[in-house]
Amino acid sequence: MPIRRYFDGRQPLEPLGDGLRDEVEHVLAPALETTGVHQGALALRLWRDYKGKARTPAGRPETLAAATLYALVRMAAWEVRQAQVAEAFGVSAGVVATRFAEIRDALHLKRFDRRYVDDRPGWRIEDTVRAQGFSPIPEEPL
Repeated sequence: MPIRRYFDGRQPLEPLGDGLRDEVEHVLAPALETTGVHQGALALRLWRDYKGKARTPAGRPETLAAATLYALVRMAAWEVRQAQVAEAFGVSAGVVATRFAEIRDALHLKRFDRRYVDDRPGWRIEDTVRAQGFSPIPEEPL
């Protein structure tokens, strides 16, 4: 049964496919409750895209979930350190760095990557980028 999530209780988001599909998603889901539902859907999209590119993603589910969340954090320029994300998942920051690099390279992630940074209707990435002191949107890799 698909999981349907809502943003602000009013606007339905796309269903998250056929629910949580693997161990990484089951580890990632509770952590996403604190980031907001919409960002959670974007994190799942990022993980699924990476999983589709990587033949067999290497690592424990906790490490892969932490690396996925850290990639989202880096793209959105949130002020969260890699060590904080690693600690939240009970894994080593060094291993998170390695798995993050694999995700970044496989998906060619960029700062404020439009595929994975908030895409709510009526929300413009340009507004957030300007609020963070960037203009135009930087095209640099992570």
